[in-house]
Amino acid sequence: MNIFLRLLEKRAKSVNDIVLIDSKSGKEISAEELLDSAYNMAEKLYSLGIRRNDYIVLSLPPSLEYYSVLYGCFALGAIPSLVDVKQKKENLVTCIDELKPSLWISTKDIPDFSTITPENLLQQSSVKIPKIEISSDTTCMLLYTTGTTGVPKGVPWTVGQLESQAIELNAFHKQINTEFVIFPYLALACIYNNRTAIIPHTRTTQPNLMPIESILSQMKTHGCDYIFASPAFWARVISHLNRTQEKLEFIKIISTAGASLNLIMLQKLDDLLPNGEIYIPYASTEALLPITQIQFTDFKELSRNRTSINAGVPLGKSCSGINIQVIGRDDESALPKPLPANTVGELVVSGSRITTEYFRRSDITLKSKTKLYGSDFTWHKMGDLGYIDENGMAWFMTRKKYVFNTPNKIFYPDALEQCLNIHGDLISSAVIYMEDTDSVCVVIPETEREHTNELSLKEKLKEVGYMKSQVYFYPSLLPSDNRHNSKINRNILKQWVSSKSNVFNCEDTLCNR
Repeated sequence: MNIFLRLLEKRAKSVNDIVLIDSKSGKEISAEELLDSAYNMAEKLYSLGIRRNDYIVLSLPPSLEYYSVLYGCFALGAIPSLVDVKQKKENLVTCIDELKPSLWISTKDIPDFSTITPENLLQQSSVKIPKIEISSDTTCMLLYTTGTTGVPKGVPWTVGQLESQAIELNAFHKQINTEFVIFPYLALACIYNNRTAIIPHTRTTQPNLMPIESILSQMKTHGCDYIFASPAFWARVISHLNRTQEKLEFIKIISTAGASLNLIMLQKLDDLLPNGEIYIPYASTEALLPITQIQFTDFKELSRNRTSINAGVPLGKSCSGINIQVIGRDDESALPKPLPANTVGELVVSGSRITTEYFRRSDITLKSKTKLYGSDFTWHKMGDLGYIDENGMAWFMTRKKYVFNTPNKIFYPDALEQCLNIHGDLISSAVIYMEDTDSVCVVIPETEREHTNELSLKEKLKEVGYMKSQVYFYPSLLPSDNRHNSKINRNILKQWVSSKSNVFNCEDTLCNR
């Protein structure tokens, strides 16, 4: 039996052990109710012909029905598959053609696709389901990446990988009773760890569109000892609380990741957290969090000492069950050799939370997985450039796709942005290298114009080796990825900067338009 289902069964033996709270209705859902609903859902699915290793697309908002399908699939050995239905139509078609799902459960009709609603599913007859054997290597979920580098890729997660995540999260974050679950699948670890998951009431979990005032009210009402959310979410929380003069007294642990973290933003958040701590994990869809982790107090000290001189963003040391190394940026050999300390290259990881393949994409699997010289493990290439210092601390410089060799040095935009953010006391900025003029353009949201010292930023750029620069003010929030709103879309910004720079002389000129 799937370990997550087994532990739900264990909790169901206790009287009124609450595992979920629906913020919209205030309804408390016990382990017994969720378990009964999950087995009922499994019987309906089985009557429709769903069997072990069948793929089921799940397009439901977080709810009792959502988690009933998840646990119902665990009971059958079917594989719930999470696909972003809001992505470009051609990408969605590609994902579904690749997946070939046996069923698509959705509350809404998806144009040109055949789906079934939970209500219609529950009207099916019930058929007794067989018992199945499950191991830690059994695939139990499939999640598609955001597709920021092209068509989204399916990543299979095994029971063992998800259990490893749950165990590690509990080891770091004890004394937690309630979790406010913005990322629905994280409720699995929450329930595994004998906690109560709070389901938010929101039409979207996209940070830039979430109703911040309502979300904060839900946290206070239903509980929020722990929450994992993207930096973009916290930037909006800070802005809101600065207006209302309130603080986050009710939160014990804030965990945030999804982009290179901004010290200025985190310090403002820490100031609003009188009774709690901030943790910063590092992870990806292919490497379940936490891979590395660092507390804010350590992050602050390291950032002041090294990020401020353009030496990168601290990620922390590797967590239990995880190994992290660095290989050459363009090393495509069969057995790359790990680089020595303080040498920038591509971060690679192995261990109990690292996936081994992409779904039905052997070509990408071959490019993304590798063996290392002297190691028997399979390692995943993170696509991030960084280094490991003499103390075993991992540092992030930039995504591999954004690095650029300038005539005089290597341009690492993420490292440079956080260096400038510290120097200029900025919540957000982006740097764009312009090859035709060998210059750096700094793009800052218009909302930060008032306290931005452009001359000081330009002097800092000269200090770290960039003699020509411009400063631009973007009319809105900087463009970012759709899922987390944290990864800056530099391609859009470069086009915007190019349209502006056509009428300006790039050489040491300020641009305030």
